[in-house]
Amino acid sequence: MGLFARLTTSTNNSVYDLDYNNMVQKDVKMLQHSINKDRVSIIPITPLEIKHYIGKINSKKAPDELGLVAEHHKYAGPSVSQYPASLTTAVINTQYIPECFKTGLLTPIYKRHGKPINTMDSYRGITVSPLLSKLLEHVLLAHTAPFVEQIQNPLQFGFTTEASPAQAALVVTETIAEQVDRKEPLYVATL
Repeated sequence: MGLFARLTTSTNNSVYDLDYNNMVQKDVKMLQHSINKDRVSIIPITPLEIKHYIGKINSKKAPDELGLVAEHHKYAGPSVSQYPASLTTAVINTQYIPECFKTGLLTPIYKRHGKPINTMDSYRGITVSPLLSKLLEHVLLAHTAPFVEQIQNPLQFGFTTEASPAQAALVVTETIAEQVDRKEPLYVATL
């Protein structure tokens, strides 16, 4: 298997934390159960809504595998938004994401800084995701954010509206101070 093929292949590794992986799988199942249990009919995504979310996708980016860029939709007429609106509604209602949404163009970028050109560590990957996949992500985020915010852990600070890393740092700092006062050990792990 070639160097770049290994970068994109899932493997079992003895250094992976299997307990954490199991916890994540359990959380995913719990979230899926909650969504399916409380599921209501999805209001069809409208072309106007698609146009709104297309406006949030960065312009002047590389084209996806189909040669599409955000500008194709941003400057097209309203009739072009009908297809992504129908497709996005179907994906949400069926809970099936087409394989073409899960692909991407991976380009290895050489890091330089005196690193040898023939080793894997000398490169970082940049993936161009399909435009329709990015669009689906924006739609899902907007439609699920209120639900997720209700059930997420209150100590979740990253990627959370009105929360900042400074708040997380305060929690950690206060915990450290508390343990120092108690003269008890404290073990901190960060990701």
